[in-house]
Amino acid sequence: MQNATLGGEIGKSAVENNAVNKAQAGTVEGFEEFFNNTSTKMGLLKNE
Repeated sequence: MQNATLGGEIGKSAVENNAVNKAQAGTVEGFEEFFNNTSTKMGLLKNE
């Protein structure tokens, strides 16, 4: 579980600090909303 948490934090940091494509990067909230609203609701899955 620790590796998954670390991976999530690294991904969050990459989205928030994307200087190369900052205009296209969006926000962490937008990223989470997109995945929570996919047909499979994959963003809402936890530890499954």
